[in-house]
Amino acid sequence: MSRITSGVGVFSGIDRNAIIDQLLAIDGKAKTVYQKRGRDITQQQAALLDINTRMSALRSAASRFSVSRVFASATASSSDDTRITAAATPGAASGSYRFSVDRLVSTQQSLSRGFSDSTSSAVGITSLKLESARGQASSDTPLSQLNGGIGVSRGKIVVTDSSGAAATVDLSKVGTVGEALAAINNATGVRVTASVDGDRLVLADSAGGLGNLRVENGAGYSTATSLGIAGTAGLVGSAGRINGTAINTVGGATALTALNDGRGVGISRGSAVSSADFTISTRSGVSYAIDIGDVYEMRAPTVGAAPVLTKTKSAVSDLQGVIDRINDQAKTGVVQGVRASLNADRTGIQLEDLTTPAAGVPSLSVAESGTGTTAADLGIQTTTTGATITGRRLTAGLNSVMLRSVNGGQGVSGTALALDTRDGQSFSLTVDQNKSLSDLLKQISTETGGAVTASLNERGTGITLTDTTSGPGSFLASGTAAASLKLTAGGGKWGTDNLQIGYLGRNSRLSNLPGNRSVTAGSFEIVSSYGTKSTVNIPADAKTLGDVISAINSNAPDVQASINDTGDGLVIREKLRGGLVGGQKISIRDLSGTAARDLNLVGTAAATGTANVIDGTFDKTVTFDSGDTLQQVADKINLAGGLASATIVNDGSSSRAFRLVLTSRASGSTGAFKADSGSFDLGISQTAEAQDSRIFYGSEDPARALLLQSTTNTVTGIAANLTVTAKAVSTTPVTVTVNQDPTAILTSITDFVTAFNNLVGRIDELAKYDTDTTKRGVLLGNSMVQDIRSSVFSIVQGTPFGVTGKYRTLAQAGLTIDSTNTMQFNSDKLTTALADDAQSVADLFSARGATQSSTGQTPVLDRNGVVISGAFVGASTTTTTITRQGVLERLADSINRYTRPTDGLFVVNGKNMDQQLKSQTDKIAAIDVRLSIKRATLDKQFIAMESTIGRLQQQQGSLSGIRAI
Repeated sequence: MSRITSGVGVFSGIDRNAIIDQLLAIDGKAKTVYQKRGRDITQQQAALLDINTRMSALRSAASRFSVSRVFASATASSSDDTRITAAATPGAASGSYRFSVDRLVSTQQSLSRGFSDSTSSAVGITSLKLESARGQASSDTPLSQLNGGIGVSRGKIVVTDSSGAAATVDLSKVGTVGEALAAINNATGVRVTASVDGDRLVLADSAGGLGNLRVENGAGYSTATSLGIAGTAGLVGSAGRINGTAINTVGGATALTALNDGRGVGISRGSAVSSADFTISTRSGVSYAIDIGDVYEMRAPTVGAAPVLTKTKSAVSDLQGVIDRINDQAKTGVVQGVRASLNADRTGIQLEDLTTPAAGVPSLSVAESGTGTTAADLGIQTTTTGATITGRRLTAGLNSVMLRSVNGGQGVSGTALALDTRDGQSFSLTVDQNKSLSDLLKQISTETGGAVTASLNERGTGITLTDTTSGPGSFLASGTAAASLKLTAGGGKWGTDNLQIGYLGRNSRLSNLPGNRSVTAGSFEIVSSYGTKSTVNIPADAKTLGDVISAINSNAPDVQASINDTGDGLVIREKLRGGLVGGQKISIRDLSGTAARDLNLVGTAAATGTANVIDGTFDKTVTFDSGDTLQQVADKINLAGGLASATIVNDGSSSRAFRLVLTSRASGSTGAFKADSGSFDLGISQTAEAQDSRIFYGSEDPARALLLQSTTNTVTGIAANLTVTAKAVSTTPVTVTVNQDPTAILTSITDFVTAFNNLVGRIDELAKYDTDTTKRGVLLGNSMVQDIRSSVFSIVQGTPFGVTGKYRTLAQAGLTIDSTNTMQFNSDKLTTALADDAQSVADLFSARGATQSSTGQTPVLDRNGVVISGAFVGASTTTTTITRQGVLERLADSINRYTRPTDGLFVVNGKNMDQQLKSQTDKIAAIDVRLSIKRATLDKQFIAMESTIGRLQQQQGSLSGIRAI
């Protein structure tokens, strides 16, 4: 018999499915309960998510007062927006500020000679070197660095030549020595030539009169005195010539970043009890460790607490700081062992040993600590048998560079320079590396009696020696200094095409790289020649190239980072394992941020072996094929990514109309570059000079105003949180007015009130019970929601913590709760309170203060009980204690307890509800399984019953047949 599957019994006529459904419905009543519970939980989750979102909005609105410093909001307006615009950020002091725009920033542009076409003919150039103007063998000394870092008092001077003619020269707006010289030399009505000589200015009279050259201060100014040229020829100098006094001196105010041609001074950045930068050893045998960086001490944060490492002094930034640190640390008890001061000619530091010499210890010496360069950078790394160390010169002569800066900062390695002229004369000169290049040029001309003249070459990157004599002989240059200077003969002269002035060092600031480049925090990957991958992190507090070098060498063991040989960038070299070279090219790529790209390090080495190097030079040499067209030349320049970009212009002329335009990629002085096409005549001429913007702040008289310069037209830091942007030159001062911004305060409070009412209103809606309809809110009875409501009301109606002021409640400042539990805002009351005591109102809303204490880190002592530098045991823990907290800060912190994304109470509660929902779902699933099994059983029973009935009916039919027989 086939299986019966119909829902209605064939034999019985019974609807088994209906009966089974009725039977199972009784057993499935529990499932309905679980389903309802699941729907309730889902509705509660959605409601809590809504509450969480509104609480986050309230927290943002509350914390904004502290984070955005709302009560310090300010607006800035300009009296002439066509010349100056201004913007103020919170904290800008109210008041009026006066500015005059002397010039806008300009970007360097250079133009080539003309070519017949741009896409067909070969140019013929083989290479083009684009190098930073910082690599020039001369400079233009800022007036602010002169006179020991005090600078020059700008103003007017009166120059009277020997004929009696006089001119008033306005030096009110000059910023460099070169600009001052140009102003004097361009003065009309007098015949006077101004120049530099070492550390002084020199004025020479060419009028040929019977009187004396005279320079005086303009009425009300001291500029001539400040420049060292006030006086009369014959009294100050020789007849017809004023030899000024030295103004290029260092002093206590001289910034360390200005020393060594801008390469600065190395300072250790270790955070240990002792992180000495150098050691002074006296003739008595006593040594003193000198730390000019951050100073740390073991101090107990509170009485009875364990000592912790505490920073007590920040690194010094000027020479006075260095001198003070030495004098403070070079003593035994109160007895001074070494005294530091400026040397007699004020060009460097002097150290005097005050101790009594001991037998067998005859010398006074200064040595580096570890691998640092601080003593050398300060010019005091030396040993002497005397009682005094006179430090070497720390700055170059006016408008010059140090000889130590040539050869990429390695200096001149030899001292002997022999010159033989064509008339048979021989001269032997001794080159002093501690002097300036200008000193060497003057020395050559002076010691040869003019037989040989020395000058900078046309490009300003090297020197040219010219034999002024005549005769059958040859002009020869030889000696160790000549070899170190790489002097070569050519065209009857000797010279160096490029002295390769090193302008970057370990102490160069990451915020002041060529092309206005700055290094951003981030990480990059170095793949070594052995295939190992290392990640180097450059933190946000990294300040110098030395910090980057240390980070690379500490984290990438198979490479070595250093300043490159040309002193214009970093270089990454292979670090051999057991003397064996690796088989893979070094490669570098950024992982996060652009630090490697900012340092020109992204890429792959040219080859393995000696060429397995990545050189991050900022000076780029672009090579070309012999058949490259002008357009292809421009494309290759742009692809190289150097300091300048290239475009092609058509000047419209009938022939040779196509010209190559080189434009600096950065505005202002940091974008200045030199283009060297070698022997190929590209005909480059500068059409626009790289100049910083110049704005005078304060007095209407520029001489008495503060000179502000920037590589953009925007200047910050004039006054706290005030930014000024120059739009056009102004002949009269523009007034910028800064006022408190009440709109920002009112808007922020309105937003807070809205967020508060949105939260409370939604809670009341979701947790209410309607007695008329007996409808229950989704969150009725939810204890967490009730705690939230109670907490926010308690806080906004309470007082701030740790704050003492006239205004103690939000109600006093216009924020009240009405009878419907809605927050109301009376702006007039707030305005009155702000006018009465703005700081008290600000503290009421957003005061925040905290103290931190560290515990658990214990220093390790040696056998004598002396702290071992940098050695500690145990973990360091930091505890933060809130000391002051405004009402809205209290509210934000309270809400944060609920809304934290990882462990907030909403997250915890949500996980619990997820578990509850899963439990209901699991129970429903279990019931479904049981009901399915029971349905199958009942089905079988009904089918069996139908089969039985069918058989009985069949038997009955058979029996009926028998009766008939």
